[in-house]
Amino acid sequence: MSARGNATAANAASETSANAASETSADEALAKAIRDWHRTLRDQRGDRAALRRAQTVDDVYGVLAFHHLLRRLDTMPPDAAARVAIAVAELDGDSGRTARRPGGALGRDLAALSADRLRLLCTAEEPDEFLRLLRGAFQILKRRAPLADVAAVVADWHYPSGRARVRRELFLSYFGASLDDAAEDDSAPDPETTDA
Repeated sequence: MSARGNATAANAASETSANAASETSADEALAKAIRDWHRTLRDQRGDRAALRRAQTVDDVYGVLAFHHLLRRLDTMPPDAAARVAIAVAELDGDSGRTARRPGGALGRDLAALSADRLRLLCTAEEPDEFLRLLRGAFQILKRRAPLADVAAVVADWHYPSGRARVRRELFLSYFGASLDDAAEDDSAPDPETTDA
């Protein structure tokens, strides 16, 4: 390969690395903004209750706490941020799970759901329908889920390419967690055959 080819390859690798670093810092900034906002929302009981009662994006626009979040998420479209606010306000706590891609951590937490319920959730094409089903799933999860991942998933669901990417990741993580749990159950000693 010529010196010019080596330089081009090195520039491409450098650009890919810079894009990945930029994406990581953007993901970390989103995670911090969501966690900080959720922490402050706990003290704003009226606003949190209003967000939990919200049925549409329009219901959210009249809630001051949403506008604080919107400022923190200044690059996110307002309707996407409104749905993120509804979803995150529904949660009492962060499960603490993290993943490299949106949907990875949430998919593992959703392993508490039946496969049919997950399929129903993931077949929702409209962001509002997805949000409604997700809020129902939070009840099964006892209102604990990975805050940053929930925000990323809800935001990505607004775009067809994001929705497809997140849908795949939710399925991969869900079934990966299910298979891990099954493997653990298979490796556990059978109490009937184990000497006491």
